[in-house]
Amino acid sequence: MVTAHPDKELAEPDFKEFGHHPLLAYCGNTAEPLAGKLRKGSVGSSTVADHLEVLEAAITALPPPYRRLLVTCDGAGASHGLIARLDALASRPGHHLVYSVGWELGERERAAITHVPEEAWQIAIDHRGEVRERRADDACASRGCAHRKCWIEEACVTELTALLREDPAGDHLADWPATMRIFARRELPHPGAQLSLFESGDGWRYSLWVTNLPERTPG
Repeated sequence: MVTAHPDKELAEPDFKEFGHHPLLAYCGNTAEPLAGKLRKGSVGSSTVADHLEVLEAAITALPPPYRRLLVTCDGAGASHGLIARLDALASRPGHHLVYSVGWELGERERAAITHVPEEAWQIAIDHRGEVRERRADDACASRGCAHRKCWIEEACVTELTALLREDPAGDHLADWPATMRIFARRELPHPGAQLSLFESGDGWRYSLWVTNLPERTPG
């Protein structure tokens, strides 16, 4: 929500503020804006038609030689319509599109997480390929040390696809594209962070995302 005065065109209230609820698409490599849509403040965040409109405009704004795409979107974009469109674009012969879209931690996902063995959680790395770690409270004075006790592994990742697709109760992802995979990340919360009731049980904060990235990806 972008706050605005009541006399501004399209400015309307949502559940806590007054203004506009725009959708924006940026090029991650250059931080340049590619497309946007100014919307009423009362419009929901997961409006499929608006997401599709901005997606198409953003792709059109890119010169064809640079349309080897990684499309990212937060959980508001996790709708059947948007993911189906991304899957269709990725399926075109001669085209390359990988998506990564935020996903809700619902009942079925929570149940799947409880069945993940500890050894299936792999240490998460950041965009530089480095392990995500933080200093322990009782660490030594040297921040450049390599003492194992001075560093805490901050995040781990695992895949939930098989647990959700091969559940004895049936395929929980049957209505979604067959190429879609779902992953979970758990990380130690920062001091003062609020956890859900489920997260409070083991002390980890969880976030999920879905992607069509193949299991074996060269490069």
